[in-house]
Amino acid sequence: MIDPSAQTDSMPEQKPSACGSCESQRLSPLACGSCGVLDDTDSLPSPFQLFGLAPSWTICQIELRKRLLRITRLIHPDLHPADMDAEEARLAELHTARLNRAYAVLIDDVQRTEWLITFLGGPPASNAVPQDLLLEVMDWNEVLDDVEQGDAGAAELKELVGDLQKRRLGVMHDLRGVLEPLPRVASPALETAREHLDTLRYLERILERTKVLQSA
Repeated sequence: MIDPSAQTDSMPEQKPSACGSCESQRLSPLACGSCGVLDDTDSLPSPFQLFGLAPSWTICQIELRKRLLRITRLIHPDLHPADMDAEEARLAELHTARLNRAYAVLIDDVQRTEWLITFLGGPPASNAVPQDLLLEVMDWNEVLDDVEQGDAGAAELKELVGDLQKRRLGVMHDLRGVLEPLPRVASPALETAREHLDTLRYLERILERTKVLQSA
């Protein structure tokens, strides 16, 4: 099954400002690839900005990974131990942690969608199970309980996993329909996106539980 969030071979760029030292165009605001200067600002660029990208729901995992490796080569303290003084080493460690956190947000469908909805002024997350999903969640957990207790076997678990993956794919298509292209700030469409995201979050939780049972 093709992930709707990864159906692209490119991502919109949002290039950071030029390097303050050599005026070269930077890939990331964290460091300059030309002169090697690390940015010492206390500002916190968005996860997308750290990768030189514009906000977008659809991502290219290959491109994102390439940018991660390129930027990491510029900032990781273990790759430049002889070239850094104490302050530069501190910045390198800080920037590496920031970059890794940003990557974790962008590569994860739930975290990336959550960030975008919040960024665009959408409604907050709800801790309650979506009403139209409640009965299904109860049915899914009942099947998993039966598997745990030995009252159901691998065939039932496999069937459930297949159903959950199809349902997840459908929700991802729904999210793409709402968030690609991104709606305007505070758009009513963000209410719909939140509903789809809440559903996706519960599907992910159930799928995580199936993975545990499959590996047992």
